[in-house]
Amino acid sequence: PTEVHVALNDGRRLEAVVDMPLGSKKAPFSWAQYWAKFDACCDGFLSERETRELRQALERMPDLSSIGDLMRHVVVPFAQVA
Repeated sequence: PTEVHVALNDGRRLEAVVDMPLGSKKAPFSWAQYWAKFDACCDGFLSERETRELRQALERMPDLSSIGDLMRHVVVPFAQVA
């Protein structure tokens, strides 16, 4: 379950509880939702080309001969951000 509490500047308190939030095992994302979240997480860190190449590597992950074939898409871009 996910529980969110928000205190507003005017003193009001808002809260919501969702027993099975979207993305949980009971309410899984569709593939389109997973990739939309992936794109949003990459935005600002990876270029469109880097995001596309990483996604292609992820889609082929079961067939990759080495984890290096996947990691080469993220090591340098994320190291540059730090």
